[in-house]
Amino acid sequence: MLPRCKSTTLTACLFLGLAVTAPPALLARQNPAPSGVRVQGTGTSVTISWAPLEVSGITYRVLRAMDARTTGTDLTTPVTAASFVDATTAPATTYYYQVVAVYRRENVASVPVAFTTAPLITVRSVIGTQPLAVAPTTTTLISRSAETLTSASRVASAPPPPANLTAVPAGFKSVSLTWAVVSGVSSYRVFGPALPAAGVVVTAQPYRVTDVPSGAQTFAISSEYTGVANGPGLPKSTVVVAPFSGMAASTALEQGSIVANFDFNVTAAEPLTFHLYRDDGRGGAQSELTTGVSWNRSAGSLPGIAHITGRSSPGNLVPGLDYKYQIAVGVAGGDLIPTPLMPLRIPLAPANLSAAPAAEFKTVSLTWALVPGVATYRMFGPTLPAAGVMVSAQPYRVMNVPSGAQTFAISSEYGGVTNGPSLPQSTVIVPPFYGMTASIGIERNSTIVDFDFNVTTTDPLTFRLYRDDGRGGEQKEITAGLAWNRNAGGVPGITHITGRSFPTDLQAGLEYKYQVAAVLANGDLIPTLIMSVRIPQFMVRGTVPLANDRVVIDWNPFGTAPYQVKKGVWTPQANGNTALLLDFIRDAAGNPVNFSGVRYEDTVVQHGVHYVYEVCARTALPYTPGLVCPAVDVLVP
Repeated sequence: MLPRCKSTTLTACLFLGLAVTAPPALLARQNPAPSGVRVQGTGTSVTISWAPLEVSGITYRVLRAMDARTTGTDLTTPVTAASFVDATTAPATTYYYQVVAVYRRENVASVPVAFTTAPLITVRSVIGTQPLAVAPTTTTLISRSAETLTSASRVASAPPPPANLTAVPAGFKSVSLTWAVVSGVSSYRVFGPALPAAGVVVTAQPYRVTDVPSGAQTFAISSEYTGVANGPGLPKSTVVVAPFSGMAASTALEQGSIVANFDFNVTAAEPLTFHLYRDDGRGGAQSELTTGVSWNRSAGSLPGIAHITGRSSPGNLVPGLDYKYQIAVGVAGGDLIPTPLMPLRIPLAPANLSAAPAAEFKTVSLTWALVPGVATYRMFGPTLPAAGVMVSAQPYRVMNVPSGAQTFAISSEYGGVTNGPSLPQSTVIVPPFYGMTASIGIERNSTIVDFDFNVTTTDPLTFRLYRDDGRGGEQKEITAGLAWNRNAGGVPGITHITGRSFPTDLQAGLEYKYQVAAVLANGDLIPTLIMSVRIPQFMVRGTVPLANDRVVIDWNPFGTAPYQVKKGVWTPQANGNTALLLDFIRDAAGNPVNFSGVRYEDTVVQHGVHYVYEVCARTALPYTPGLVCPAVDVLVP
């Protein structure tokens, strides 16, 4: 039986568990025992010989016993020769000889070798009447000159047992037995648990014994020779039979904590208990973590098998360390049988997680620094499953992300193991709009600014407009007087928003920075990117009314009036190119018309023709001296 372990550290329990895998004398052996021991007898004299050990200063002792289960009597003082003659034997008697190697710090004995001396044979002489006492070996032949008497006697003694019996686990509740073959012996008898009391005769190895009870189990073996088996003192081997199989360990991240999961099978009929041990991840001693571990027992996939799962939430695992877990199963009687070590590595979390809006609407792009040795990662965040999603390539794109501030986190994925709490995070502002554009024009002799973008239909949004002073100053809200129009977009679920501002303080030549802020339901403001709008020194706009009967040219006051207007069309040339031919709008006398206002309506137009108009003004500005003539293209439908 295994020694009962009551220590809180598995190191002590492991020592006890391992100590029963072989007899204590074998486990402690550091020096070899004598081998090749042979026992031969002639008459009443027995010679014991063995293979000499190549060890300096080695001596030997020879022990003789009447029972292999007892320690024999020392026949010698320490001798240096590799043989000894025992001349004190009695006929027809079985002795058990052991050769002991005497080392400096220990004595190591060989396996006992049995030998039976020959019986006395009484022969009557035809010459005299006195009997002759003869102690034969295997065959004795006695011859006289005047008479011949032959007597043959064969002694039926058991062959030596096989040496080096080895028992090792061979699958769930099974043991594999191997041994050294004995010359001339073709079958053997094996004894042990789950076998008949008389043993079982086997002819081949390894021999597999199934349904072996859990715990320390001892097997023995005997040579089988025409029905004669070895007696006491058979070679033995002890093995610890585990009550479990299919042991696996893994970890997962649940609600921000590392959970260690264990999974294995046991025999359903055994009353077992389970104890969990773990080191500190740095090779230190193991300590018991059984408290707080939940064990669940369910029916296994095979009859008589129970499936066990265990779950531990240690809460103190450190990324980058290798932890070694071990479960000790308590069998009937209180013995603890440890499982093999189950290493679990907690990988380092990836650094520098970066979340940024992608080009697509309501989409976030995630990138991170790679961790050496880690090929897959687990991403957490809005619109993703609670357990995260496994990714192997970057950038990783998350779509349909809600508007507003959204936080993402990432964990290394290493053989099912993920990082615990304090994962790297990145927060990104997801705008509720996309396709934002801004443009300027002239209408009713005023400069206007148009805004155009899209939002999701379901977002309950309001909008605010901000602008600086054109000289890099602070932005101020100019929402008052701004009209926002909401229309169905070209894609289901999308709304098209247009806004128009009529500022009265824009100055030609300055660049203004506009920004629209969407107001979410919770009051958060999400600004668009800054949109720069430059007010030109001289801007011309051309429009065609709904009647398509004229072209209206508008411009802003600039330079010194009067203004002059040029008109032209693109005309095909003989070389295959086109040329723009422009001429002033002239009066009846053929002189260019001078315009004092900022509008010209051209009623001499044709449908389908693409016209070009230039409006010229005279200026004395140093960077635009002389005439300045901005142009506009107008197509008459």
